[in-house]
Amino acid sequence: RAQLLYQVLEIVRDECYIRNGVTVEPGSVVLDVGANAGVSAAFFALRCGAVVHSFEAARPVFEILEGVTARLPGCFAHNFAVGRTDGSAEIAWYPHADAMSSLYADQATDQAFLRSCLENTNMPESDIAARVADLDDVVRLDCELRRLSTLLEHFRIDHVSLLKIDVERAELDVLAGIDPGDWPRIGQVVAEVHDEEDRLLQFTDILADEGFEVIVEEDAAMTGTGVVLVYATRPRTSSG
Repeated sequence: RAQLLYQVLEIVRDECYIRNGVTVEPGSVVLDVGANAGVSAAFFALRCGAVVHSFEAARPVFEILEGVTARLPGCFAHNFAVGRTDGSAEIAWYPHADAMSSLYADQATDQAFLRSCLENTNMPESDIAARVADLDDVVRLDCELRRLSTLLEHFRIDHVSLLKIDVERAELDVLAGIDPGDWPRIGQVVAEVHDEEDRLLQFTDILADEGFEVIVEEDAAMTGTGVVLVYATRPRTSSG
């Protein structure tokens, strides 16, 4: 599918998750929050040699992810949404656009976003209209919800080299689920952020307050959509 091809190009060819000073060393731990079908998990495992914990909330997508990670070294798939609280929630799953599934889906907004993305590719209007119409099909699914700090404790993770976030408007929820004492465990963050209602400013302010240096980058394919990539790294210590 076109969506899967875009993920492969963005993640594997363009290495969008290891830019702007972000590095992932062999044996380090990556938390892949919003893992979708497993392209990012495969990249972190095979390209970087990392230990990857992948989280995907929508059960039909998780089943694909589980099949992918079962064939990858050091990869573990978990059927959770990562959020503010421990409990349960409802996720909107788009069967024809898995990567747009969200706890905060809005069909009209999502269709406008998809249209903008496709217009950036110079796709014929007839094809754009068909892809946008695919989002008319949405299924509401129950899912399990866990705070990130709960997961760190459960899986006995002492240090996270990279927290990768791609959760379609639930970005702040992921950060809200981190206890103050757990922030020092997190070395780097890369997130796709939907800049609606000052979400980007809130997101970057939290990271800056936790001691990260932050870079915001807009991918050419996302021009005009309000979606950006945020890169957060710890300041390098100088010696001498």
